[in-house]
Amino acid sequence: MFADKAYRESLPLFNRGRVGWALFDWANQAFTTIVITWIFAQYFADGIVQDGVKSQSLWGAGIGASAFVVAILAPILGSIADRGGRRRPWVIGFSGACILLTCGLYFMLPNPQYAIAAIVLVGIANICYEMAIVFNNAMLADLVDRPRLAKLGGIAWSGGYIGGLIALVLCLVAVFTLSDLEGTQQPVRLTNIIVAIWFAAFLIPFVVWTPDKKPSEVSFKRAVVDGLSSLWRTLRGLLSNDKNTFLFLLGRMSYTDGVNTIFVMGGLYATARYGLSTQELILFGILLNVFAGSGGMVFAFFEQGFGTKRVIMTSIVGLILAGSAMLLSPSFMMFAIFGCALGVFVGPIQQASRTMMAKLAPEEAQGELFGLYALSGKATSALGPGLVALMTAMAVSWNWSDAGALVFGMFGVMPFMAAGFVIMLFVKSPD
Repeated sequence: MFADKAYRESLPLFNRGRVGWALFDWANQAFTTIVITWIFAQYFADGIVQDGVKSQSLWGAGIGASAFVVAILAPILGSIADRGGRRRPWVIGFSGACILLTCGLYFMLPNPQYAIAAIVLVGIANICYEMAIVFNNAMLADLVDRPRLAKLGGIAWSGGYIGGLIALVLCLVAVFTLSDLEGTQQPVRLTNIIVAIWFAAFLIPFVVWTPDKKPSEVSFKRAVVDGLSSLWRTLRGLLSNDKNTFLFLLGRMSYTDGVNTIFVMGGLYATARYGLSTQELILFGILLNVFAGSGGMVFAFFEQGFGTKRVIMTSIVGLILAGSAMLLSPSFMMFAIFGCALGVFVGPIQQASRTMMAKLAPEEAQGELFGLYALSGKATSALGPGLVALMTAMAVSWNWSDAGALVFGMFGVMPFMAAGFVIMLFVKSPD
């Protein structure tokens, strides 16, 4: 079956193909939740590198480098896929590579000699993860008509947080119940295998059920040439004829830098500030995912009436207020409470941004514009962690306490949020 106009308008909303597409968010969320944010990031710092400053530098460099590669590849490959028609093979291929590389992380033992190999594996896996998302996002407008974009996208995104939550619980059970073999931290390393199995298992419905666009008659070589030419025309056209989409991508680039920095640095920050154990960090991650998934689900049901742009702007304000209170919390209890409040707005801003892009992008350029959408989320992604590191170093040079330096450094995310809010004021809503 191919996704065409009749398929997009078909009822019910959740047929097998759309369920398969939505389960991709459920499948892949385990990677970013467990590997990038909560468990492997802490294991990399405490177990492998065994040096807080060095681990933060290596982790930031690895994630930043992978983001740079995604920023270059995403619009190019998205444009090529638009010319060739099919997007599903790209999703499956990149997802499969991410799954295999995640398995490889199990073999990274708690020894500094594994530091470079670990960050290389994480970086390449993250590239594959992000590229799979680019093509999966581009399929949204192929599968459902415009009035139902927000509901399908929002429920899928919220489902991803629920999936990440369940995967975290499984990892918590593994860390608590399995015994460590000769100090190799095998239970923590085993969480990477859990992620890989989870991702592979819930990718199956997408592979079996979800339809793709009908392939074009264009050869791969012609698709490459046409895709690159079309990308250049699109970039020029955005600047001259579609300033609204350009402003949206610029605004998203700014506020997404803030959101991404919170996730990339949040686990390390919580551990350094409050001395959390792996089990405590997992429990906090579970709690945060509950509220993030709930927030995304609630906003998905009234976004159509409230407006996609209003959801984004309300979420930015919520993130700034909750994030500020979170960083100023004197105890972990208060930090966790405000962290849950912050989580309520994380899901909505991410799913509403995807919906906004799907509404702004014409059908014939979904992959190309979602490639630029990925570019807007990655092009400056090193700036957030970089500013956090710079502000932390400044506070240290002023002889601030460790807690004060950590807090001051993390406030580096706030200018990105504020700039995104200001830019979004000038974006015309497609609702």
